[in-house]
Formats: sequence, C-alpha cells, structure tokens
Amino acid sequence: EEEVLELLNKARQLETELDVTSEKLSIITMQLEDKEKSLLAAEAEVNALNRRVQGLEDDIATSEEKLVLAVQKLDKADTAAGDSERMSKVLQNKAEDDEKRMESMEEDLKKARAQA
Repeated sequence: EEEVLELLNKARQLETELDVTSEKLSIITMQLEDKEKSLLAAEAEVNALNRRVQGLEDDIATSEEKLVLAVQKLDKADTAAGDSERMSKVLQNKAEDDEKRMESMEEDLKKARAQA
C-alpha cells in the first residue's frame, strides 16, 4: 500500500511536471512564432531597401551618362564659341583693312580727279 501511495505521488508529481513543461513549451512556441514573424518582416524590409538601393544605383548611372553627354556638348559649344570668336576677330581685322584700303583708294581717286 505504501508503494502504491508512492507511485501515486510520483505520478501526480510527473503530471505536474508535464503540465509545467507543456506550459513552458507553449510559451516558447509562441515566442518562436513571434521571432519568426519579426524575421520575415525584417527580411521584407531588407528586400525593399535592396530594391531601393538598386533603383538609386540605376539613377546614379543614368545621371552619370547624362553628365558625360552634357560635358561633351559643353566642350563642343566651348570649341564652337572659340571658333566664332576667332572668326569674328579675323572678319573685324579684314573689315578694318578693307576700310583702310577704301580710304586710301578714295584719296587716290581725289588726287586723280584733282590732276585731271
């Protein structure tokens, strides 16, 4: 009879331990599920950030290409402006020379008329 009591006590003790362990398992399972949800949310955020970074890198590449084209156009415009300025000076000098020649020819014409 004493053995039966001991076995009953032991069985009750084991049932209590099982209940406590089951409760701990439930708590830990819920904590694990929360951690898994947090992990999935973090992974989604990382993926979104990676997509944003990729988009920004694409924008940078496009901007760099546009910058190269703009610099090339600016160089061409600068060269054209320099050419125009040089041509303007050449034409101005030619106009001045022509003006001097015309003045000289007018003087020669006056002299020729005066002699005639």
